[in-house]
Amino acid sequence: MHSSQGYLRRALQAQRVQYSGAVPLAQYEKFVEALREARARTAALQDSKAAAEAAQAEVEDKLAALEMRNRGLQELVTEGKGGSASVVTWQQRLEAARLAELQSSRELRRAQERERHLNAQIAILEERVHTIEGDSVRVVRDFEQRQMLWEQREHEMDRSIEALRAERDRMAQQTA
Repeated sequence: MHSSQGYLRRALQAQRVQYSGAVPLAQYEKFVEALREARARTAALQDSKAAAEAAQAEVEDKLAALEMRNRGLQELVTEGKGGSASVVTWQQRLEAARLAELQSSRELRRAQERERHLNAQIAILEERVHTIEGDSVRVVRDFEQRQMLWEQREHEMDRSIEALRAERDRMAQQTA
């Protein structure tokens, strides 16, 4: 009877290990690799997006400066046709002020876009955290339920072992 008891205990321990809620290592490695690749792709895309946005901003600044200069020259030609030095100086100051205003408004617009983007990213991350926390609670609850089931099964097996021992002892006493 001792060998059957040992066998039952080993079998119970093997089942406990097998069904304890652990993720198979191969599956976990695949998940980690997929997550690593996704993060690398995201980082590369964000880098290229930032470079493209910087290049676009530079081109927009140059275009605005050229448009401003062109407008200023056209105004100068229409107003003065040869104009005085004070008109030229005034025109240059006005051009510089308009250029600075345009650059400031574009920078403000870019900052507002970045803020909207970051707020959207924060909302997504908060949702992910909430989901992960919910999953964590569910996994812990499932694990505890499985553990209780296994302990209950172990207790039932111990009772059946004790019943078999008692029956064996009773049979041994009857034959003796």
